[in-house]
Amino acid sequence: MTNANQPPTPGRTGTLTVLAAMEAEIRPLVRSLALTPARVGGRRAWTGTVQGAPVLVATIGVGSANAAGSTARILDAIEVSRVLVAGVSGAVDPALSIADVVVPGAVIDRMSGRSYRPTAPPDTQPSGTLLTCTGLVTGAEEATNLHAGGISLVDMETAAVAAVCERNDCRWSVYRAISDRLADELLDASMIELLRPDGTIDRAGALRLVARRPSHMRRLVRLGIDTRAAIAALTRRVRDDVHRSVSG
Repeated sequence: MTNANQPPTPGRTGTLTVLAAMEAEIRPLVRSLALTPARVGGRRAWTGTVQGAPVLVATIGVGSANAAGSTARILDAIEVSRVLVAGVSGAVDPALSIADVVVPGAVIDRMSGRSYRPTAPPDTQPSGTLLTCTGLVTGAEEATNLHAGGISLVDMETAAVAAVCERNDCRWSVYRAISDRLADELLDASMIELLRPDGTIDRAGALRLVARRPSHMRRLVRLGIDTRAAIAALTRRVRDDVHRSVSG
């Protein structure tokens, strides 16, 4: 494996590109692939080569609007062979456990109702349906209703990325690792507000929240532990995909 100090020059087949809302979701992947910091399409990114093939990892921000805009700028900046959407998600299906990695067979935009069909990663059988929402979705009742409608998990970015990729005739795949379960009701609006649009955490805000609501400390610790487990599982799956893709 070698590194590049500049964004990879797209070759005949383009650059394999991993997109995540938050840097925390892809930081272990960046380290494992020994990538170099860069900015691509105005976004914080890391670039290099794996087995001689160009690879890009970039953040796209939290939420559909940020994800759509960032993805469009990245696809304008370089030629992309395939996009891998990677990140953590909330489980709707009660059969899903923390750190399970889901490769959905379909992605639905809750706002528009439009459905998208990802490219299946190598040697992977997709399963389940991912629903992209514009805001917080949580609670046992919501989980029951969504699961009855065929939804397996939720996030806030994938459908937006899918729409941009399909407009640009770019193949895309999805890996989502379970970091929380809606029915556990660990997340609430006050905790989501701690997440900045760029995916970083408002640590001062977290301290103020705990001071106001001491019971949230236990919930924040649990979410932190579960999220780290999810990111570790996610990193293994995406890293394996990258190596299979460039060697194939």
